[in-house]
Amino acid sequence: FNQHKISEQLSTRWQMTLTLREQSDGRVVLVGDAYDEIAVMQRIEETNDVPLEMEMLLTKLFAAVYIGDYHGAAETALGNYDARVKGLPSYIMTMPYIFFSSFSATITCYQDTHLTRSKRNKIKRLAQRSGKALQAAVDRGNPNAVHYLAILTAERAAWKAHKKRRQGDAFQAAAKLYQDAILLCARTGFPQNQALANERLAEHMLLEHDTEGASYHLDEAIRLYAEWGAGRVKSLRERRERIRQTSASAGTCKQATTEYTRRRRIVRKSDG
Repeated sequence: FNQHKISEQLSTRWQMTLTLREQSDGRVVLVGDAYDEIAVMQRIEETNDVPLEMEMLLTKLFAAVYIGDYHGAAETALGNYDARVKGLPSYIMTMPYIFFSSFSATITCYQDTHLTRSKRNKIKRLAQRSGKALQAAVDRGNPNAVHYLAILTAERAAWKAHKKRRQGDAFQAAAKLYQDAILLCARTGFPQNQALANERLAEHMLLEHDTEGASYHLDEAIRLYAEWGAGRVKSLRERRERIRQTSASAGTCKQATTEYTRRRRIVRKSDG
């Protein structure tokens, strides 16, 4: 029993908790009153402490995903995935590490248009390999992997739906997958992942110009993140208000256009 190691691992998670409670968005750096990521990395390099490194990398992935820094999460996973997953295949935190890697890589690959071809291919391979590892865990009967795979499957289906000609049908099917994943997270007691799934579904609905559906799922994400105690609530509330203002403006413009068209028809009839 190494009391110092246990203390350091607890400090990592406590700093992550502080970061998630205080930080709304941006790049994750685990430095604060409880923990100094830079100093810990120096010790890891000196001692080759793989479990401690795994703990820190997972913590960074965890925090990055839940504040919406998917590119940062993918970058964290990209250089460490093979060594960490192969080095600690039975470690309790390996399964969420696999999910966060595949989830963030999937979003980054589709969403970040500025990536170089080389970087995009690397991130795509990470998404594919970690996704297969997650599927294999479900096939082996790992109960902790089921809701992760449901979220990942829905995320992939949503991105593919945006690119199809018959987008409506494909996206409705993807939205159903996300709704099933949300329900599964609720039943299995993962409110943070239920919030994450609601947030992602809202973002995809916005891409399909469904502001009403997006507002509903953002409200659900805000409620769940607030119950969880996450600082993400602040940025999501601001985003929700921008969506509602844009939707209201679009509605006003549409009404004005309709009224203008109606009056023009009346004038044309009178002229005739």
